[in-house]
Amino acid sequence: MAHACRFLGHRNGVELINLFKISDAICVLSRNEPFGLAVLEAWAAGKHVVASSSSGPGEFVWHEVNGLKIYPGPKSIAWGLGTLFTNFDWARRWAGLEALIELAGREIQAWVRIRNAECWRRCTSGSRRRAARRSPTGSGGPRRRLAPATGFLNARVEDHLGSGQPVISVDTKKKELVGTFAYKGKEWQPKGEPEEVEVHDVPDPEVGKAIPYGVYDLGANEGWVSVGDDNDIAAFAVATIGRWWDMVGSVAYPGATRLLITADAGGSNGYRNRLWKRELSTLAARSGMGITGEWNYSISGRPP
Repeated sequence: MAHACRFLGHRNGVELINLFKISDAICVLSRNEPFGLAVLEAWAAGKHVVASSSSGPGEFVWHEVNGLKIYPGPKSIAWGLGTLFTNFDWARRWAGLEALIELAGREIQAWVRIRNAECWRRCTSGSRRRAARRSPTGSGGPRRRLAPATGFLNARVEDHLGSGQPVISVDTKKKELVGTFAYKGKEWQPKGEPEEVEVHDVPDPEVGKAIPYGVYDLGANEGWVSVGDDNDIAAFAVATIGRWWDMVGSVAYPGATRLLITADAGGSNGYRNRLWKRELSTLAARSGMGITGEWNYSISGRPP
């Protein structure tokens, strides 16, 4: 057979596709083939497959179902190719797309059986499908080390509230685009007259974004929100706190000498933000109060 055999070496790209097109069958004789991409390529090209049973394709090539299995030996190889070419019409039913469909169908059936068996095992053992439930901070697990910081923060808050001093919690809320942009949700409109919005949600540099910064008064259980349109910086955050104090806090706490501010540990009110600290010192000098900042590390994820 020396005159009929040619070793072409490595081929890829268009040249490999053309070889698949002119071939009648693909014979995979590898003794060690982890996956067998050549088999899938042959099926994608609509070709018959003869594969070695000792390689990776031996796991998904089923004999006379989507291919022919052979042993890695001359006699078995000759038998497989001879069987294929002597009855080519008989082998047409497990070539190409039909082979892929058969493979997918059997894999799906196998996984369905595994799923049903696993569901039955779990149900009979008392298991049910349940959503996750967060455990309180300090009850165990990797967050246990954060319990002292949280307890210290709660103690400071209770001390200030017990002595009639104001305690506020501050944070920046979600930035919103300003203009006729699409938002999730629905609203009442006349039939056939939906509100038209922009095609793309691209912010207008001349308008900017709405940046809400919130102040929550723990003692009065009330909130205050200032909306900026420039940047979420410390100067804006402290300006919001100062406006809250001038318009609400100074009236609600006329004899206050201390102000406790709780916040997370990032953004405009971060614990490393020097501008935040400088602006707070300016506010303290203007209001005549002592201002203390406490950062909730259990929210931000930083250790105490």
